[in-house]
Amino acid sequence: MNSSFDLEAAILSWKKNLHKHQGIEPADIEELEDHLRSNIEELVDDNYSIESAFNTIIARDWENVKTVSREFYTMRTKKNQLPIALLNNFLKVSFRSIRKRWSYSIINLFGLVLGLSSVFGISIYVVQELSYDHFHKNGSEIYRVVNVFTRASGELRYPSAPPALAPAIGTSLPGIERVSRLRVTDDILIEYEGKQFFETEGFYADSSFLKMFSFSLEQGNLNALDLPNSIVLTRSMGKKYFGEENPMGKILTFDNDRSLKVTGILDEIPQNSHINFNFLISFSTYVVPEGYLADLTSWGWLGFPTYFQTDKNANIEDLEASLVATYKELNASNANRDIEIVLQPLYDIYLKSGNLSNPHGGVFATNSIQTILSLVAIASLILFVASFNYLNITTASFQTRFKEMGLRQVIGSGKSKIIVQLITESFITVSLAGIMALMVAYAGLSFGFEEIATERLINFETIAVAITIIVALSLTLGMIIGLVAGASLVRAKMLELLKGKQKLQSSKGYLKHSMLFIQYLISAGLIMLSIVVGNQINYMSEKELGFEKEGIIVLSGLNDQIADSYERLSQKMRLNPEILSSSLASHAFEGHSSSSPMRRVEWADDQSFQSGYYQVGYEFLEVSGVKLKDGRFFSKTIASDSTNAIVLNETAAKAMDIASADGQKVRFAGGVDYEVIGIMEDFHFRSLHHDIGPLAFIMPFGNPGYIVVKYQTDDLPSVISQIESDWNEVNQGSAGALTVSFLNDMISSQYEKDYYFSSLIRFFTFLAILIACMGLWGLTSIAINLKIKQISIRKVLGAKPLDIALGIGRIFLLAALAGTIVSWPIVHILSTKWLSNFAYHINPDILIFIQSLLIIAAISGATLLSQFFRIDKTNPTDILHSEG
Repeated sequence: MNSSFDLEAAILSWKKNLHKHQGIEPADIEELEDHLRSNIEELVDDNYSIESAFNTIIARDWENVKTVSREFYTMRTKKNQLPIALLNNFLKVSFRSIRKRWSYSIINLFGLVLGLSSVFGISIYVVQELSYDHFHKNGSEIYRVVNVFTRASGELRYPSAPPALAPAIGTSLPGIERVSRLRVTDDILIEYEGKQFFETEGFYADSSFLKMFSFSLEQGNLNALDLPNSIVLTRSMGKKYFGEENPMGKILTFDNDRSLKVTGILDEIPQNSHINFNFLISFSTYVVPEGYLADLTSWGWLGFPTYFQTDKNANIEDLEASLVATYKELNASNANRDIEIVLQPLYDIYLKSGNLSNPHGGVFATNSIQTILSLVAIASLILFVASFNYLNITTASFQTRFKEMGLRQVIGSGKSKIIVQLITESFITVSLAGIMALMVAYAGLSFGFEEIATERLINFETIAVAITIIVALSLTLGMIIGLVAGASLVRAKMLELLKGKQKLQSSKGYLKHSMLFIQYLISAGLIMLSIVVGNQINYMSEKELGFEKEGIIVLSGLNDQIADSYERLSQKMRLNPEILSSSLASHAFEGHSSSSPMRRVEWADDQSFQSGYYQVGYEFLEVSGVKLKDGRFFSKTIASDSTNAIVLNETAAKAMDIASADGQKVRFAGGVDYEVIGIMEDFHFRSLHHDIGPLAFIMPFGNPGYIVVKYQTDDLPSVISQIESDWNEVNQGSAGALTVSFLNDMISSQYEKDYYFSSLIRFFTFLAILIACMGLWGLTSIAINLKIKQISIRKVLGAKPLDIALGIGRIFLLAALAGTIVSWPIVHILSTKWLSNFAYHINPDILIFIQSLLIIAAISGATLLSQFFRIDKTNPTDILHSEG
């Protein structure tokens, strides 16, 4: 082995030999040299010496130069065909360049992976949310009836109809093919051969329901709900009661005294359905509970979600007008009222129901289109920051590669091929980041966001979206890189390139500074939004609601039999000293209430306003901590209290100009006249998204549904165990049907989407900051490398590292300050709009701006200092010697 072997001299001699052959053009030689050097490196890695590696490659690949020349000549004579050797070489050179600048490549790659994985994760979620109800074959012809009422208290939009509407309309109106009503079953006890459970997710449904909607039947047919006492189960509910037996034709016992025949088995209800249920009972089975103030002929009882399937060519405005006419024609009390009926498209129900009152307490799934748009905007901003980082670092790093570009041109490589090479490097980086981001997004959704990760996680639509983003981003960033590089190379003189004196065309302008500014603007904006959302969530958690929410258990699963035995159950529970009090209740501050028109008896109907109401027991005030402002509460010693007494909140009393509980009469709940015996202080019976509306307490006229229990104990499991024991003892035959909830959890569930949105904002803010830090680190590193000689001279002359650091980092700190200042009014507008969704909210102030500015300053300062430690450790003599 010759230790004096000179590789560079050998390669120069080899290139001169290539120049002799007409098939090899000067521009090819650089590409072939890269190929040669790459192969030599591979052999050296396999323990070859440099000399033996060179000789091996020459002997293996380049021994017959004429053959190589002929191959190039043949491929050039074929039109529209790119030489495979050159394409392969582009890729190899690109990977070598990425590896050579590994620190910048990792920053670019990791930043893009974070940005793209955020986009993919949100895209999958958004595609899923936008797909709600689209599996129904006739979905574009299905509408839900919305009743719009104008009361003295304002406009109310109810997504339900009176029970008399569907049978009165039928298919008599032109343009209507089918009509179907639903009625929520509430909690019902179902039993089969000793197995009994309280079921909470079901509907009574008209026989046309299965024909209108495309829920998949595994057994039975579309007429399964035609006959009374029929029930259709989902597959999972069938297994729950019957195991591996075939449920068809089996008889279930319903509320201890009625029989239901299984006439159909449904596949599981798709997750992207706004209607969710485990069973359907034929509507002809439904009996209005005893004590209700209306029946199925009512035109005023709005408790029945009603859907129409129209002809494809139906005029919806004409149908709405016909429905209004029908209301007035068939119900004399509506003749002189201002009635509006809106037909809400099925595809709008899930995302566009925010302005509707929901009398069904969240039975139907909904989300906000604003949330979807916000997530899309956040994902776009994250990707924007990652792309800016990539462009900033890559374009800035060009200034470290101008010598390389000059050498390429000296040996014959054309400027166009250099640009293609840079575009190829960009395309490879972005494509690799896209592939890694897909894996990260899939893993994140599968293990961190199971509620999003469904069987539709990976399908044609989501994959198509991901691939489109990858290809579009790769081409866009690649072309931008190529254009920026090309703009510099076209005007560059070869001597300037060789000396490394050429500057990017944009460096004299404002492009780089503008990109830095925009990056800081986005990062600061997200930080401020995160603070606003977090402060609002804390505000909601800490705000006094006007009632006790700690130390209260809510028992559900009551049927009429259990409600009748409440007094015995209450007496047994009160024997436990840890139980302070208990009461029946139809609602438990869970965010909704029953509702009915209310007015003073001497007022006209058109002066009515809509008021919510709870049916409550005698001890409800004691349990809940709601405070009376005037008058008294219900008394067991006054018989009329159980049927004709009412307690109003302050808002309801003010609406009727009632200053005190002096026996004033009001007409309410089915036209019954009630005597006002008390006025209670306002409390937040709905979420803080809503103003405190009018509310009334009346005594139960039906099955209330809940028992609320106030306790004090350090041994909660023991108390719950005792309650279950008392329940089972008093309610023989209903063992195991009790559901125990905590009031605090029920209240928190009202803000579930807000908590989720807050978590997303904070997570994506963290990502944006992380990406920005990586970009800042990369840019300062490049800036230091470009000015390393200047820095070394200043150190030799006695300049302090802090002064040097401030000189280089000044532009970054100014961009951070400017971005934060400009983001403040933008964030103020956006946060004010988001906070308008809450009737009770914080007011964003200058403190949030200061917090954001301090966070940005701290992050920027820490990132810059980590780089400038390099300056302090640098030996200027070594640098000047190497540069000289």
